[in-house]
Amino acid sequence: MRAPIRYVIICLFLAFFSARAGSYFASQYNGMGIRQYSTTVRGVGMGMTGIAALDSLSLANYGISQWRYIQATRISVGVFYQRINLAPQGEQLTSTVAGLSGINIAIPLSQRRWVMGINLQPYSRIDFKATETITSNGQTFTQNSLSTGNIAKAQLNLAWSPSAAFGFSVNGNFYFGSIEDQYEFDFPDNNFNDISHALKYTITGPGIGFSADYRPLDWLTLAGFVDLKSFPLKVKTAYDSQIALADTVQKRNLETFPLQFGVGSALRLGSRWNLALDYAYQKWSATLQEPAPNYEDWFHFGIGFERELLMKYNAGFFDRMDYRAGFSATRLGYKFNQESAMEYGIHLGLGIPFGDYRNRLDFAISGGLRGSESTNLAEEKFVNFRVEVNIGERWFQSGR
Repeated sequence: MRAPIRYVIICLFLAFFSARAGSYFASQYNGMGIRQYSTTVRGVGMGMTGIAALDSLSLANYGISQWRYIQATRISVGVFYQRINLAPQGEQLTSTVAGLSGINIAIPLSQRRWVMGINLQPYSRIDFKATETITSNGQTFTQNSLSTGNIAKAQLNLAWSPSAAFGFSVNGNFYFGSIEDQYEFDFPDNNFNDISHALKYTITGPGIGFSADYRPLDWLTLAGFVDLKSFPLKVKTAYDSQIALADTVQKRNLETFPLQFGVGSALRLGSRWNLALDYAYQKWSATLQEPAPNYEDWFHFGIGFERELLMKYNAGFFDRMDYRAGFSATRLGYKFNQESAMEYGIHLGLGIPFGDYRNRLDFAISGGLRGSESTNLAEEKFVNFRVEVNIGERWFQSGR
């Protein structure tokens, strides 16, 4: 079996045999979990950037117009592992989560003119469990609350390059996934039976997006994307309860995924150094049918550097790899304790080429803080490790 195929099989195996856990900040009432901003693993190492950072080997999830720089069919597959240490009001809890961070396939239809492809990426993730001891009418019992689920975004993309300096793409979006809320009530008194109820929401909805990039100078690239407001979401509810009728239970009032846009720039700082900046925004507060005071608008900012490998046959060992570093700041889109919750991260990355520089294995590690114990009454420290394999038929150097 050829090495690139083995890498893909290993990544898919890790993606579908994942560990379950979660974040306290995915627990917001009637929430959609933590919004995922997934660029590429190269972009993660550069501060969660990637809208404008040129790359002829990996396939970006947002700056899709830049797929025009590939010359051969390419596939990118990534997985992630995250460890979270939570400090809610002085307590210490640890959890882990792993899964698929994205898969992209792009096929050139004509050299440097048309490219079509598909990609699949996480959109939001919710996985949270809480246990409470409650006393009511003289009876003490334990309530276990569990919310789990994932929403993904699949895209069918067509990129066009009318000139060497300009690229444009049209992206057909499709959102799908499910969220399940479960409640279990455990009574220590044998006179009461343990009871439970659960609601599962299956969510689907189409949308459309666009991206464009412009390279006015050899050392400067400007790019942006917009995902228009999705069509009204179709939400199917499955209900299973021992304690109440379905029509008496408060249900999630999802309406749409609101407009999202992002802009980015990339600069070449000498022969081997790159700088990238990203800013993305989404009116997350418009997700529900009715106004929700605990929702607010989501945004992300990232900045990162890269030192490219030296493509010479006599290059030293450390000159044969890409080195990356960056910083990011993200507002999560929910208020906790009536205060905004922020996430700050430091990022490092490494790119290792193989197959005569036609393919690359990318690694990234991020560490940071989510929330604040003083303002949000909880704080998380997280470490996120990602791996992505990018394979194709041949190297095309002029994109980088």
